[in-house]
Amino acid sequence: MEIYAWRIMSNHMYLIFRSTDGLKSEVLLSDFKRLTSRVLVKTIQENTRESRKEWSLAQFKEWGEQSSNVKHYQF
Repeated sequence: MEIYAWRIMSNHMYLIFRSTDGLKSEVLLSDFKRLTSRVLVKTIQENTRESRKEWSLAQFKEWGEQSSNVKHYQF
């Protein structure tokens, strides 16, 4: 994945990218989202200064329980 531009907003992000290995963009985006959500959840869990940690993780867990293809958290 070659990223040309990105912008993180409060509840979404924009990403302009292309595949460098000929993979479909859907596959790259899926992998990117999976990895990014895992890293962000882990960062929230480990950050002792995050004031909304418990609330955020509870929300992610509740949303994950409502989805049939999510094991732990829906980010």
